[in-house]
Amino acid sequence: MAKLLLLSKNSDIILPADEAETRATLCFLAQLGLKYEFERTRNADACSPDHLLPLGCYNGQLLTGFDALCSALEATRPQNNDVAGDNVDEARSQKSLNRVYFCWLSDTLRNVMIYFTWCHEENFKQFTLPRGKLGLPWPIYHFVLNQQRAQYNSYLSSIEWKSKTPDDVLAEVDGICLGMIELLGSGPYFFKQKSPGKLDALVCGYWSVFFEFDDIFAPVNRILEKCKPLAELVARMKDQCTACFIPVCPSATLARLSSECRSGVADLTTDHMVGEYSYCAVETKQFLKNRITVFAWSPKTDLIALGSVDGTVSVHRYKMTCIWELPLSGGSSVTCLAWRPDGKTVAASYQSGALRLFLTNDGFVYHETTVAGPVDFLNWTSIPVQFTPANVSNAGVYFPDLSSLSMFKSDPNFTSTDTFKLSQLLSDLDENLNILAVHANDGLHFYGGYSFHIASWSVQPKSGEAVTDVRFLGCHFSSCTNVLLILYSFSQADGQFSVELQQLPAYGLVANAPQLRNLSVQKSAITICKSLIDWSFSQICVSWEDMILEVDAKFTKYARDRLQQNRNWSLCVELLEFILFGNCPVPLRKFLVEDWTAPSLKRTGTATLKAYESIKTICFQQLQLLLQRLLFHSAELLGNLRDTERYKQFCMPSSVATKLCRTVGATLQKTQELHLVIEKSITHLRAFFKWLYVAILGLSGRVLPDDFPRVTPTERESVIDFITNYLQPVFDQNELHSYHVELVEQYIRPGEVKRPLEIVAEHSLAEDKERSKLRNLVNRSLEELEKGNLPAGLFHYSSSATLADLIQKELQDSINALFEVPSGGRFSRGCLDFEDSTFHLIYRGPSSPGNSLGHLSLAFYSGFRADDTISKSSSRSVAASTSTCLAWSPPHSDSESCSIVLLNLQPSGPKARLRATCVSRVVLDQLPSVENPQNLRYELRDFQFYTSDLLIMLIRRPVMGSSQGFQADADPHETGTPATNEPSWLVMLPVQDLLSSSWRQSAETLEPNSSTEIFTPSTFPVDSEISHSAQIPSTKLSELITPAHVESLPWQANRLAANGERSIVFVLFQGSCTCRVYLLERPDPDDATTEAADAPGDAPGVTEPNCTATTA
Repeated sequence: MAKLLLLSKNSDIILPADEAETRATLCFLAQLGLKYEFERTRNADACSPDHLLPLGCYNGQLLTGFDALCSALEATRPQNNDVAGDNVDEARSQKSLNRVYFCWLSDTLRNVMIYFTWCHEENFKQFTLPRGKLGLPWPIYHFVLNQQRAQYNSYLSSIEWKSKTPDDVLAEVDGICLGMIELLGSGPYFFKQKSPGKLDALVCGYWSVFFEFDDIFAPVNRILEKCKPLAELVARMKDQCTACFIPVCPSATLARLSSECRSGVADLTTDHMVGEYSYCAVETKQFLKNRITVFAWSPKTDLIALGSVDGTVSVHRYKMTCIWELPLSGGSSVTCLAWRPDGKTVAASYQSGALRLFLTNDGFVYHETTVAGPVDFLNWTSIPVQFTPANVSNAGVYFPDLSSLSMFKSDPNFTSTDTFKLSQLLSDLDENLNILAVHANDGLHFYGGYSFHIASWSVQPKSGEAVTDVRFLGCHFSSCTNVLLILYSFSQADGQFSVELQQLPAYGLVANAPQLRNLSVQKSAITICKSLIDWSFSQICVSWEDMILEVDAKFTKYARDRLQQNRNWSLCVELLEFILFGNCPVPLRKFLVEDWTAPSLKRTGTATLKAYESIKTICFQQLQLLLQRLLFHSAELLGNLRDTERYKQFCMPSSVATKLCRTVGATLQKTQELHLVIEKSITHLRAFFKWLYVAILGLSGRVLPDDFPRVTPTERESVIDFITNYLQPVFDQNELHSYHVELVEQYIRPGEVKRPLEIVAEHSLAEDKERSKLRNLVNRSLEELEKGNLPAGLFHYSSSATLADLIQKELQDSINALFEVPSGGRFSRGCLDFEDSTFHLIYRGPSSPGNSLGHLSLAFYSGFRADDTISKSSSRSVAASTSTCLAWSPPHSDSESCSIVLLNLQPSGPKARLRATCVSRVVLDQLPSVENPQNLRYELRDFQFYTSDLLIMLIRRPVMGSSQGFQADADPHETGTPATNEPSWLVMLPVQDLLSSSWRQSAETLEPNSSTEIFTPSTFPVDSEISHSAQIPSTKLSELITPAHVESLPWQANRLAANGERSIVFVLFQGSCTCRVYLLERPDPDDATTEAADAPGDAPGVTEPNCTATTA
């Protein structure tokens, strides 16, 4: 979802009506749990078109006021469409009625505040006028406030409030209080809802402001104090907003009422068991062309990325509406998909080893690379970086956006729109350090941003063990990002199959996060600049090739005919004779008048000059600007690398960065030289075409009018210079090859510049002479000068170097040399400590074909606090530090039941390794309310953390023989549906209850002074490891869940993906061509209130999510 930006006035000058709307908005956003940025300024109302506050910017829309913002948020929220039949009209009527109530209360409460602040004479003089003076200078505030008061008086007159007395307004307040109490009913919130909505937030915002500004609203507050049910409502809302750190209610009077309400009010909310949801299918979608191989939800929006077997990557909305899709040439299958934590980028890997990064909004590929072998793991991790001025580049201050430059057509594979996207990436810098983890055949790699190689090594079990068939299962940073957890399996020589968890210290990664973020951003900026420079240079080449050099072709054909008649003939002599003496030979006259006519010459001249102008603009605007920006980022990087105290461990010498700066400078000088060459060529060719055009008209016998432009003496001298020095023939084996009439080609082709521009060469020689004079003035020996104590210059100029060689070879080589990976294949740039790794054997058993981990048998969840998942009533209190939870399914034989192991890891100190505070094992025995008369074994197909306290599992039960297939439920559209459709279920496992039970069992068995660590590092005896089943508390699944935790699926399912923040689950069925999306909602025990579940006054509660299902 797009970021929400809110703006309101400073609290010392804002008026009550605007403050009430602002607080209502903040309270409403607190219930939704949305992320937003809120700022107060002195002139926020001036930014609002209708002067309503707060002012919001959301999805590119400018929203003013609380009502408009709520409507925009509800329009993007998935709607519940499970009301059908005769209830549709009734539900719509209820929604409309709720909307009427909201508008009535909103308008009436605002009118009350406007009346007492603008219409009430005493309040206006003692309150409104003094606050207005604080926000505006004298004497402007007189005019502004008087104008606003006149507008408000006119508004109140139009609704017949201007003539009301204060007693009449208080009567209105009494009436709306009674109406709100009736709407509240038995509560706990308006419309008898179990979670607060926007009407509750509106009342909370206005009530807090009424009591805070008690000086002007004292008569109103005396009425409000009598409304105990409304005070109780505001007290509940205040508690929730306070928990979100939102100061909605600072009033002492209201705080007193709230405390009184808490003492005598029972909790009216109905507690639901964690994980109980209802599922409602919205839509089913088939992909008949390609089978889906991988899929992943966006962490920020309701978008899902799909990868298919033919290499197509696509992004869809939750109802499976395709936003974009992009195939891969070659048809290599997509192996992994991963979203960047901010949701702006999705990474895709392929069987061929290719890795591509797409922009989420349109699928633009802004980075491509290749690794050795197929990629089998991708993961993004974001490490927060503290904001400092040193971490922010100010390149945007010095360089304009490329949208302000002239763009020209280039090859169809790279358009000007792509250029703007790359330029946008230059300005959209990562605030945090985003790390991309990639595992392939050559090992595990970590990239900062997307291209700066941070670390690389090959995953190996504990040294000294003879192991085979090492298989990487997954890796994840702990919630504190100080430890990297790696899980892998292997076989041993004694026939044992083992699963090992490795802890790799990553303290250097956290400590050096600001430096790594800077290097990653600078590497990305340098890479993007180089891509744009390559594109601009290709534009020069395309513009030059598009230029039809008809001058060369015409003169070459004419000269060959004349040379056959006379080997001593010269075109230059013939043209000079014509321009100097007016003597035009008969063959030249025939050539100019008949073969090369005036209209043809005009077209040739126009096309040639236009092409030269295009190249000139590209050199002056695009290429020079991009080279200057590349030099800026290279100099920034050089400055960082010279800070050896902070950047020495990254193995990037500053001398290599200096070489890059010099190469960029030399390329910039060569671009300026080409710019001068083009200017000189345009001057010559414009004069030449003009003289030749006038000459052809004269030779044709046409009488030129008096106002026809004539060739000036200066232009005549330029034509003579062009014919003498530039119109030179090129012979190959004594045969005329062509005429060189321009100098651009030698710059855009590899090789050597054989005819450099004279003025550039002279300037260079003069500069060298001046520099040599300055050297003579310095009292230093020649040996000291040769050592570089007094360098000759930062940018070395070479007159023979071509622009093509500088850009395509030397510049690229300098960039590669700066960011090259250290030799040896195993490096970490001081961020990861390979030697200090610890290994934990979490499973060991006999090797057999049954000991096989599934394709997705591992799930991590980091970021929830231990005191949220473990009972606080335990005898051993757990520190409230952030924990990491690991769930994995151990191998099992055909005769054993499937199980899942949950491991809660927590650091014991700031730089301590993780220790297992809780571990538990769940055995899949039976599902509640699911008949299993033959006692068939359940199979765990896939699982993923839905929230911090819920694990969603995909469970399947094999059938005995094809005669027991569930063909009645088979998908009629499924391609390749098997003969036996195994029944499948979605199951919500409450992790909180499971770990709480495990903690209590562990606490009862431990000695008072013993360690709570369940397994010790670096010890491999099975009895001391958690692989011993006797040490793991086991619980049956049927004892943890209820029928409300189980949802039956219509077809045989294989895999799932969950987005807990959006309450969405994606299920892929057998055949990988049919998928379904489920929107989850918490069931409401009161059937009477379900009809208004999606009423505008309702908002999804943070603790009471609803559940609907969408099939795709």
